[in-house]
Amino acid sequence: MKVDSVIDHLNATMPKIDIAILGMGEDGHTASIFPCCSELERATNLSATEKYIATKPTTANYQRIGLNLSALVEIPHLILSINGNKKLEVLEKSLTTEKKQPPIGLLLSNRPDTKIFWSE
Repeated sequence: MKVDSVIDHLNATMPKIDIAILGMGEDGHTASIFPCCSELERATNLSATEKYIATKPTTANYQRIGLNLSALVEIPHLILSINGNKKLEVLEKSLTTEKKQPPIGLLLSNRPDTKIFWSE
């Protein structure tokens, strides 16, 4: 089954998500929304009606399937779990930049009620 077929199937059949526990990479990516993917504009479009998307980050050898930003902000309960000082630094920086980049900054600027858990 091709990725496009899987995406179409997910968008047509998946029920509403009530809770999501997200991670974050050291580049600030979350939910397969990478700052280095050519699909970034589409993945961060808050008006998008499709929930699931495929991305291909330049830092990975394969495509990823994830939720776009418009779908993430609709989830009633969002939790972000990160560990390490580097990720904390990336997170803090993304919250203070005007462009709200990388993707984690975009998400949190649209969902400031996200619960954040950090450990060293």
